[in-house]
Amino acid sequence: MSRFSVFIGVLLVLAGVARAADPATVRLSSGDVLHGTLLSNDGVMVVLDHEVLGVLSIPFEQVSKLTVEEEDGTENVVHEITDAQEEAEAEVEEALEAPAEDSPWSLRIEVGLDGAEGNTERFAGRFGFYADRETDKELFHFQTTYRRATEDGEKTAERFNTQIRNDWKLGDSPWEIFAQVEADVDEFKEYDLRLSGAVGVGYRFIDNENTKLIGRVGPGLAYEFGVEDEEIIPELFTGLDLSHQLSKRQFINAYIHYIPDLSDTDNYLVRSGADWEYIMTDDGAMSLKIGFVDRYDNLVEDGVEKNDLDYYATINYRF
Repeated sequence: MSRFSVFIGVLLVLAGVARAADPATVRLSSGDVLHGTLLSNDGVMVVLDHEVLGVLSIPFEQVSKLTVEEEDGTENVVHEITDAQEEAEAEVEEALEAPAEDSPWSLRIEVGLDGAEGNTERFAGRFGFYADRETDKELFHFQTTYRRATEDGEKTAERFNTQIRNDWKLGDSPWEIFAQVEADVDEFKEYDLRLSGAVGVGYRFIDNENTKLIGRVGPGLAYEFGVEDEEIIPELFTGLDLSHQLSKRQFINAYIHYIPDLSDTDNYLVRSGADWEYIMTDDGAMSLKIGFVDRYDNLVEDGVEKNDLDYYATINYRF
């Protein structure tokens, strides 16, 4: 290497050191201003020699403006974040720190099993899926349940039921409009499939943080497949639904629905049920539920029981 090349290299190093030792002013994103001698700035860390605080290593992202004083006294702005940039960065940080909005959906699955062996072999299972969505304007409810039971190898119960209901709120009024449909398949009923639906009005008798009591009434239609005389059945749906929070972890629910046949006053259905639920985990995801479902049909064929009572204990998981 020639002496000239070495000389030029030394000059460049000395020039860089002198350049990095210029007087400088650092304005932080917090608004604080620091004066000192700039020792280095690599785009990651700004090193400043402060007269009182000593040598400071400042992360580059905390610097909103860096000004270096030139030898001729002029100021050179090396780095500056404009007000628009600061506002944009603040909005991004606020969006990242903001808590996620709660989903209007509430989903739940339930599983329950019981059985016995010995003189009698018995098995029963209950499975269900529930979905609810509540907004300021409406409340949607979906549920589907399946129950199967056997005793000594013989099937004693098998039922599949699906219900869908939507309630439209009328502002701050306790009145609302509802529409609902139901499909019921029960191997031990006289029909193979029963489809029904109703529309009408509801009224919230009690509607507060702990207790809700809602009444509904409206005309509807039903059709039973597989019976001797298949025909459309005009009905009137009437019902009361209650939910109440006993404590932070305990809830009770109950309902009773009376559905008369408008073309035959001797024919009517009564649906009722109640359950107690205990939240088992702090996050509310797992719960134990104990309850019963009762179905009464006043007009049935010979050999078919009028009343069906199912009682159950299930584990529920919300997600």
